[in-house]
Amino acid sequence: MTHLLLATRNPIKYLLFGPVFRRHGFEVLTLREAQLDSSAGPEVGQTPLENALAKARRYHSAAYPWVFANDASLEIDALGGEPGL
Repeated sequence: MTHLLLATRNPIKYLLFGPVFRRHGFEVLTLREAQLDSSAGPEVGQTPLENALAKARRYHSAAYPWVFANDASLEIDALGGEPGL
């Protein structure tokens, strides 16, 4: 079975995304299960996509060629885009 690293320690994201990838034949591991450091530092991307790509690239390696990262941001037009990324 192919491993997919879910680049999070958030159990809600594991519950949300894990079943999707398992249906497609992946064994899903989180950063906690893979015993990887999750202190990536501040997110500096201008968009959720940039932040997710930076995280996926950080953990991509020969050991984890399949990595999925998600950056859920909350931007509210009435608050001028706050709280934002």
